[in-house]
Amino acid sequence: MFPIALQDEITVISPSNFIIEESFEMNEHSFVMYPAFSDVIRELERVIINKDVQQLGIVRFQSDFGAEIEETLREIMFDLDRQDVFVVEYAEIGGSDLRTEVIKLKANNIEAVFLDTLDFDTIKFLKRANEFDYHPLIITHTTVRDVVANPEIETDVIEGIVMLDWEVSY
Repeated sequence: MFPIALQDEITVISPSNFIIEESFEMNEHSFVMYPAFSDVIRELERVIINKDVQQLGIVRFQSDFGAEIEETLREIMFDLDRQDVFVVEYAEIGGSDLRTEVIKLKANNIEAVFLDTLDFDTIKFLKRANEFDYHPLIITHTTVRDVVANPEIETDVIEGIVMLDWEVSY
């Protein structure tokens, strides 16, 4: 959208997009109301410190959005002198049953997992984790609201989840 704005010299104002380096960058014809995405993700540093997370994993869809989350989490863990982020990627939204991903995380003793997933994949992950008696601290973003809103999901499934809410004022 923003390259087209530059090409056609049309102003684009977006209240709901982040700046992501080398992927979603501004030009003289574009403006977003959110800060740089990495600055928002950096807010999780407090959670990592307060929960004393030494081993963090991420389950993410292959996208620039997920890559930015991963990169920023790696920087945070490095800055805190913690272990590198254990990364589990999947190629198709809704296309994995997430069993393999849960098994990998559990086998590597990952104590906290950032889920960069949509609601149905979040639900699958939580169910699979429970099946394999794996109970890490779950950190995710605002898509978890869709899990809460789903009347077919018992809310105890999401108890204790940490949600990064970028829709609040900074």
